[in-house]
Amino acid sequence: LVEVGFVSNPDEEAKLKSDEFQARVIDALTTAVERYKIDYETRIGVIHPVPTTPSANTTNASKRSGT
Repeated sequence: LVEVGFVSNPDEEAKLKSDEFQARVIDALTTAVERYKIDYETRIGVIHPVPTTPSANTTNASKRSGT
């Protein structure tokens, strides 16, 4: 639960209705959750699997070398 304003306050109500303000809140919350996840996983020692699909750089390098 995140409280970003009060509709009982006319100034805050206007902000809450604003598309720009809503987008900024969404961006801030997304960034906060992503940072928390990274920090938490680092602290508990989560090891992420290596992707098994080749990256664009690997694919392009293979094409250049003819392999």
